[in-house]
Amino acid sequence: MPHPRKFFAKDSVYLITSSTLTGLPFIPNLIINTILRGIIARAQKLYGQITCHVVFMANHFHLILVVTNPQTVPDFIGYIKAKSADAINRLLGRAKQPLWCEGFDSPVLLDANAAIDKIVYTYLNPAKARLVNSIDKYPGISSWNAFAKGEKSKFVRWIRPSTITPLTTTEMTHTEQVKYLISLQRNNKSRYKLSFNPDAWISMFSELRESSPEQVNNQIISQIKAKEAELEKEKPAMGAAKLQKQPLDKEHIRKKQGKRMICLGTLIEKRVNFISWFKAVSERAAEIIYNIIHHNIIDPLPPGFFAPGKILHANFFNFMEWLHA
Repeated sequence: MPHPRKFFAKDSVYLITSSTLTGLPFIPNLIINTILRGIIARAQKLYGQITCHVVFMANHFHLILVVTNPQTVPDFIGYIKAKSADAINRLLGRAKQPLWCEGFDSPVLLDANAAIDKIVYTYLNPAKARLVNSIDKYPGISSWNAFAKGEKSKFVRWIRPSTITPLTTTEMTHTEQVKYLISLQRNNKSRYKLSFNPDAWISMFSELRESSPEQVNNQIISQIKAKEAELEKEKPAMGAAKLQKQPLDKEHIRKKQGKRMICLGTLIEKRVNFISWFKAVSERAAEIIYNIIHHNIIDPLPPGFFAPGKILHANFFNFMEWLHA
């Protein structure tokens, strides 16, 4: 089946997910973390978007965005994927080869409870995979410190992929990683601001207008901690130290391939109404795009949809206000 047509609306909340084809290349060691921080920070600088919550696992990532510029969402995600793939290929000393699955999943979150569910789900990833007992102990890239401890921004080093040389071994000691990083940093002086805004999504939902960010965040953290305590009883975790020592070229084939979703919502009526609306405007967009390509007939697309050449037609309405009307 074809994937749903991409739709992005300004000031709306999306869950973005993408996975690698095979392997576990993004082991959360010093080198990978340094490279990924720089890539995300530079993507923020180049393409905007408000990054609310993120967890970067060894073979996939979850990212909750408030869209500020619908036009550049694919560029934002594409930049992160392209630069991280280039970096991994260079670290492993191999020719360019595909690293990520094609595209990315990007359902819009229709209500506050759906957003809360996905924030909880995102931060539970390391514990559910039994890598660590708690997101507090996860050594990989995440926005947890911004969310739970208020550390919302910092300047990070941008490591240009062209300066990355092959590792002598994929199982480096901490001392070897530090030595390698020093040589990389010597050739990379640029810094970019890495920012997370974990409260930005809250104001997008009218049902939370009477709640303070502290109340909402405390609810989320309580759910995360309760579930982590349950998971800890089921199976021992690998632990951060062992996790960081895994080789970048470890073989792994992902067992499940998720279905691309149009939207996520906890209210059935709202979800059904959105899907019906989306299918109708998608069909209209498909007709217009066909006429543009084959008959050179230019008609305006529905707002939020991309024309040939990745040109997004502007959103002339507030999608979230329309959704909650």
